Amino acid sequence: MQIQWKNAFVQIQGEAAESQYPVGTIYGLGKNYADHVAEMGWSNPDPVIFVMSRSSLSLTTDKIELPEFSKEIHNEIELVVYLHKGGKNLQVADWRDYVLGVGLGLDLTARDLQAQAKEKGSPWSVSKGFDHACIVTQMLPVSAITDIDNLELCLRVNKEIRQKGSTGQMILNVKRTLEYISQFFTLYPGDLLYTGTPAGVGPLYRQDFLDLTLSEGDTILIHETFQIA
Repeated sequence: MQIQWKNAFVQIQGEAAESQYPVGTIYGLGKNYADHVAEMGWSNPDPVIFVMSRSSLSLTTDKIELPEFSKEIHNEIELVVYLHKGGKNLQVADWRDYVLGVGLGLDLTARDLQAQAKEKGSPWSVSKGFDHACIVTQMLPVSAITDIDNLELCLRVNKEIRQKGSTGQMILNVKRTLEYISQFFTLYPGDLLYTGTPAGVGPLYRQDFLDLTLSEGDTILIHETFQIA
């Protein structure tokens, strides 16, 4: 089988002449919204860190296909941040000191495989980090954000609202997420953090039309759409 290699990168609006920024490690944070913890029936609310492969990253402009090995791919809309500074055991005074870009992500999750992994006590790598599982919009520079703890995330599937939540509902906000993950992993410039999903996860199917919006107050910061192949 011939493989067409694709570098993992994000696009950040208005950042110098270079629009593409290479991605290092992709981290995910599970159980970071109480309403999602409740809808999944988790008895242990402690946040879960997982790492996703570089091949999992896709832009909304890429061709998005659902994998054949899962019968239950779910949507999870998330705030995503791109780092320009890292470190170990961070004590973060201002999240802007570490974050270069802010965007929306869709963490496609093979829920059937995740359920099997949870039952066996196995890692979530296959259910979360498969090829093209991490979709990301074009990102905004931090100067476009006034209050990162008061942003609204909205996902519509076939024009119906599927997920809607606020970053104010996050158990660990962006500042505390940086501190929490860096206890266990040294963070580097270029790392990408998916910060958790609110309630409303559900199955996706071929030809579904997805609409992702990030807002601050009445201002729409990001609005992107795509259709699953």
